[in-house]
Amino acid sequence: MGYEEVLIILLTELAEALLYGCLLGGAYAVIGIGMSLILGVMDVMNIAHGEFILLGSYLAYYLLTTFGIDPLLSLIILAPTFFVLGFLLQRFGLSRPLKYSVDIFVMATLAISTILENLYLLIWSPLQKALVTNYMLWSLKLGEFSVAFVFVLDFFISIAVLVFLREFLRKTYLGMAIRASSEDWRMAQLMGINTDNVRALTFGLGFLTAGIAGVLIGLTYPFSPSIGKAYLVIAFGVVVLGGLGSMLGTFVGGVILGLVQVLTAVFFDPAWQLFASYLVIFVLLALRPRGVLGR
Repeated sequence: MGYEEVLIILLTELAEALLYGCLLGGAYAVIGIGMSLILGVMDVMNIAHGEFILLGSYLAYYLLTTFGIDPLLSLIILAPTFFVLGFLLQRFGLSRPLKYSVDIFVMATLAISTILENLYLLIWSPLQKALVTNYMLWSLKLGEFSVAFVFVLDFFISIAVLVFLREFLRKTYLGMAIRASSEDWRMAQLMGINTDNVRALTFGLGFLTAGIAGVLIGLTYPFSPSIGKAYLVIAFGVVVLGGLGSMLGTFVGGVILGLVQVLTAVFFDPAWQLFASYLVIFVLLALRPRGVLGR
């Protein structure tokens, strides 16, 4: 094989990896946006975020295998359910730990994370599950490349979720209350905003986006009870790379992380994906602590 043929093959693999990295980055952005909202408004990290994502995958799996409901259609049921669960959990379960101490709140979410992981083990076993659908085998022709349909579908659903959240935060009273509280919650209280409800609303939105992300990721990759911590790292990485408080930054952070992982898998070894992600996160934290587009 000549030099030109090798170069063409490498460039083709690179272009395909870049395409898949960008598509995967859209789903990663939805994984990170919930954490970005909670960090921005409540100034705390939800350690159970990864298990919330995994809950979306498992509930979609349950609805699919038990009732035959397509994972995407199940979002009609799961999305409002996750929002209500998140709102109630923060308003009546986590509000007191948060008022008492940030450390206590983090420990409480760690306890929730552990409880959920063990529940997944008991109910669904340690074996990997997958959201198997007919369109998993579909592919789309994009120029010279054949791309899995679910990756493209995930990408556009992710964009729709991010656009919806952006418009909600900009153009609704509740959204403006969230933004005001994220800037200065004491001033927001003086303006008559019920910050307890705002925090609960924010947590509900974080839970909602986590559940959606769980369904989207479950359509493309198998999942097991232990993978929640990896989702937490991805969410943290997206926020760090893109910058806290920026919707566009969250998308950019997701794309960066998606590109890093796909390029590592294609040109090195899939086993190095997490290491490469950690390395990029560390380097960016050292060089630009606020992220690419952070405020």
